[in-house]
Amino acid sequence: AAAAITGTTIDASTDFTIGDTVITDGVITDTSGLSIAAALTATTIAASGDMTIANGYGLVVGHTAIVTHDAAGAAEFQVIGTGALDSHMLLANYQNSAQAPQFSFSKSRGALGASADAANGVDSGDGLGSIFWYADDQTNIGSWAARISVVAGADATENDVPAYMNFWTNAGAGGATERMR
Repeated sequence: AAAAITGTTIDASTDFTIGDTVITDGVITDTSGLSIAAALTATTIAASGDMTIANGYGLVVGHTAIVTHDAAGAAEFQVIGTGALDSHMLLANYQNSAQAPQFSFSKSRGALGASADAANGVDSGDGLGSIFWYADDQTNIGSWAARISVVAGADATENDVPAYMNFWTNAGAGGATERMR
């Protein structure tokens, strides 16, 4: 049976332990599959610093576990729903400026945290980011119906990354084809 803590504030500046869950210096660690759920109309988690989820773990919104997708695998960030509103994501910017909301892709040939240098720059043909649309084809959800991709058009040099965008769609011939570049 699940343990319940109701109407309790846990001061994250002190150590706290319940079973396999330990809070030390504001960091929650758990070896048994910690699940935090709320039967409230709204829940706010306020952190005084960055919140992180370790590599190999994920953030799932709208479901109880990571779902392995036929084509995308077990992506570590998932929004899963059964209706239009609960499978919808919004990026909004409420600021009195010309700044727009952004969705960013970043690509380097270097290791995470490596400094940017010539050895880590992208090469001609490297994918820089893609958006895929998948559909259930009555066998699996591994076939994509459309894709928009950005590809490096030449080796990157300082402050210059030549690139092109291509659009792929499936016209019903058993696979997607590049339609426009």
